[in-house]
This record gives sequence, C-alpha cells and structure tokens, in this order.
Amino acid sequence: MSSITTYDDVVYGTRPRMVTHPDTLSVVATLMGLKPAPVGKARVLELGCGTGGNLTPMAALLPEARFLGTDLSPVQIAEAEGMVRKLGLTNIEYRAESITDWDASIGEFDYIICHGVYSWVPAFVREKILAVCSKHLTPNGIAYISYNTLPGWHLRTPVREMLNYHVKDAPDAAARIQGARGLLQFLAIAVPESAKTYGVVIKEEVAGWVEEPDYYLFHEHLESDNTPFYFHQFMAAAQAAGLQFVGEAGPVPRLDDLPTNVREAIEEHCADLLQVEQYLDFLHGRRFRRTLLCRAGVPMERALTPSVLDSMYVSGAAKPESDEPNMAPGIVESFEAPGGKKAKTGSTLFKAVVTKLWRELPALIAVPDLTAQIAEQFSASPEAVRGPMTQMLVEGYLSGMLTLHTQPPAFVVQPSEKPLGFPIAQIHCAERGIVPSARHQEVRLEPFDRHILGLLDGTRDIEALTALVDSAIAAGTISALEGPTPAVVDEALVRLGRSAVLVG
Repeated sequence: MSSITTYDDVVYGTRPRMVTHPDTLSVVATLMGLKPAPVGKARVLELGCGTGGNLTPMAALLPEARFLGTDLSPVQIAEAEGMVRKLGLTNIEYRAESITDWDASIGEFDYIICHGVYSWVPAFVREKILAVCSKHLTPNGIAYISYNTLPGWHLRTPVREMLNYHVKDAPDAAARIQGARGLLQFLAIAVPESAKTYGVVIKEEVAGWVEEPDYYLFHEHLESDNTPFYFHQFMAAAQAAGLQFVGEAGPVPRLDDLPTNVREAIEEHCADLLQVEQYLDFLHGRRFRRTLLCRAGVPMERALTPSVLDSMYVSGAAKPESDEPNMAPGIVESFEAPGGKKAKTGSTLFKAVVTKLWRELPALIAVPDLTAQIAEQFSASPEAVRGPMTQMLVEGYLSGMLTLHTQPPAFVVQPSEKPLGFPIAQIHCAERGIVPSARHQEVRLEPFDRHILGLLDGTRDIEALTALVDSAIAAGTISALEGPTPAVVDEALVRLGRSAVLVG
C-alpha cells in the first residue's frame, strides 16, 4: 500500500463511546479519591482520533472545554475537519501527525484518551503513548488507554493467524478483506464436531465477526501489529513511564462478586491491588481492558464515603422484567441492562432505584434528589437512606446496571415549545439511521423520526412542524401515517426526547 498508513486505505469508522468520555473518566477518578478537573472546562486530547466520531460530539456537548485530536492518517483527519466545519465548532482542533514527533510545546491536558491504538502499534509508539501521558497530563490529569488483554485474547489469536496466512498473497486491502470473509464463512461450517473444545472456540470466535464491519475486521485481525498484554505487563510499562493505576472505565469483574472461598484465597495470595486485578483476569479470561492512569505519586483514597456522590448525577437503562416490580423485601425481581448484563435481587432499595431510573430514562437525576425521592417513597429520612444508597449506586455502577455522571445533562427529555435537535445528530440523520446522541452514545432512529429531527432548528412549534410534515406526506417524501398528524408528530418528539437527541 502506498498510503502513509493503512487507515488511509481502510478508514476506521470512529463513533461516540461513552466509556471514553471525560465524564466517565472523572467519575472513576472521583470514586478513587482523586480531584479531576471539571469536565465542562477541561482540556482533552485524543491520540488516534480517526475520523473524529468520538471527539467531535464531545466538543459539541462541551463548548467551554478544549479538544485536540491527532491521527497519522491525513484522510481520516480531513473527514474529521469536514464535520467540524459543518458544525461551526471553534473549541476543537485536528492534526494529521505522528506523536513520535511531539515535544513539550504541545502543553498539558486534563484528560488524555487513547482508544484502540496501544495494541495496534509498534513498541516504540507504545512507549511514546505512555511518555505523552506522563509528560502531558496536568497534575490531576487522567489518561485512558485501551488494549487487548491476556489470557482472554489467547482464544482469539488462532483466528487472526489463520486469516493472515490465508490472505498473505492478496494484492490490496479489499482483497484481504474479501479473502478473510471467505475463510470465516468456511470455518463456520467446516470445523468438525470431533474438534471438541477447539471447534467450540473457533466457531464462537467466527460467529462474533459476522455482523462486524469490514474496517473493524481489517484493523483488528489483518494489521501487521496487534499485541495483547497481561495486565501486569502493561502496568510495568506504565509505572516505568511514571504513571500509576487508577481503575478501569466501564463495568468490571469484581472481587466481591466471587464466592467467599475464592475471594479469600486471592486476598491471601495477593500483596496489592495490581495483583488482585491480574488474578481477576486469570479467572475471567479477560480479553480487553480500558485502564485509567494518573501521574505517579498522586495520592488516592479508595475508601468510599457518601459525600463522594453528592455532586454526581445518575441514570439507568436496566429494564425490569416485570411491568410492575414488587418492591417488598425479599421478593426477587430481574433486571437487564443494555448489552445483556442481568441482575436478580430482592433488595428493596435496588429495585426501587433501578425501576425509577428506567421509567425516567434517559434523564439524569442528581444523587441528592434521588436519595430524597427514594426516602420519601419508603417514608424514611434522607440521612437514613444516604449511606445504603451510596453503596448501592457504586455497586450498580461497577456492575453496569446504572451510570454515574459528574456533568449535568446536555439534553432535554421533554421537548420545549420550539424543539431544538442535537446538531451533529441532525447532520448524520440525513444520511443514516444511526446517529450520535447527546449522551455520547449511538441511537437508531426510524425514518419518520429522522425526518422530524431534521426540522428541529428551534424556530418551529408543533403547529409549524405539523404543517411541514403534512406537506412532506403530500409530496411523497415520507410515508403517510395513521391518525392525526399533530398527535403523531408529538409522539415522535417524545421518542426523540427518550433518545437524547434534543437539546432544547
């Protein structure tokens, strides 16, 4: 390939990832006793920003923060800059450059994001990534680095090696992708049942790639560099660069979730938290980590106190299995979060909180307000509920059943008299059904809702929107709908509010 990087030939479709958002990093750091910079006015750097699908929505949501994205691919940077121009953003800059050329003049950042890069670059670039984090973090700064992890990635290695052998003579990226797809299809049907454990592993791995886009297959399995690491190996490199472990972004396996005898054995054997984390990887076969780091020597206080959550907000998307969960003590109810994470509990507090958050989705509720509301529901004082609530919220956050935030919501659930759409979602909805939301997630919108979203410029009330929709139906631009148009438009606005794509 003649391009500067393979990412010029096969552009990687970056998208918003809440787990990388400074708000997520700030929550984890705060829970660990750190004092991260306020997200709303932070300086944020993303290494390997791709087409800006992750960083640009952040800049649109946080107008007083400053953002810099860098990537080696001029093609991807050009696409990122094009979206910035469309949005008219002035708080974000993109650069097509190698971080190996950086010097101290780049300045310091409160948050540094490096997602999907560390395992996919040569050793000297990995060293530079850690050096950048060490030298360019502010004193209270937080770095996010994701990487493929052992021992879980051992199960994925055979498929990567088979695919690269199969396409070794392919002349270009398109041919490599086509050849890899062909081998995946062949393996799915040809690995015999007699292969036993090997066959199960291969078929499960192959099945996971059926729905993945070509760019992800290419850069995950067909790149020359893809190195997984044991957690202890990564941390040894991070410590050598002057960094220390803060925690993990997103839901994580926890020591407290293990049977008592297993937990006690690990605690007896392990001398510190890093060893505990490594043994949890051994037990769970972890294959991917999203590790947060800060400067070495910054003091942390991992003992949780209720005051830590006083300035936070909480939201939740875990759906109750029952339409009307029974709140009585000891009655077990089931809940399922996005991604399939499930929980069964008889805890009155857990059931009440998670059910309330589900019914008010996607709203963010201030933790003190939620505490007061739950206390009132059970005729208790807020102080009596505060301690158990703190513990429950943290456990729910770590298990993926709810989400904590340090930032107030940037969206509205109830549309205003003249609704305003999230601009970047409006741009995307003209071309596709999946758009970035103001929760920094992707949401899928149906064609009618996409049409309505495109009209929400903050100048039109329900009457004006209805007239435009009637005209579009008459012209055949959108399909005719049953029922009175004003009611149908109003229902679409409710759905858009629950999708977090309204900002006014």
